[in-house]
Amino acid sequence: MKSEVGKSKPSTYDLPSQDFAFGKGYIKDKEGAKEGLLKIIKIFRIILINIYLVSMTWNFHQSTREPIQQVDFKKKNKEKLIKKTKVSESLCPLGIN
Repeated sequence: MKSEVGKSKPSTYDLPSQDFAFGKGYIKDKEGAKEGLLKIIKIFRIILINIYLVSMTWNFHQSTREPIQQVDFKKKNKEKLIKKTKVSESLCPLGIN
């Protein structure tokens, strides 16, 4: 066969139609073991990612209680001395007046 100028040679083989796919076709096994294994691997990967995220991020404890206000005993004692009254037992934790 003689080729025309600027064109490829015509094929000497009988080629299949455009819908034909060359190579090994996908064969699904009866048990579906491959799909099951892939699903297990995907779940295991998600679990590992979650474990990594939990263990690699650390949040410090945030106290929910309001801070205790400190009582200025010197100031309270001076006020009591000026008023000439006893120091309240509720202000003195040891109960010493």
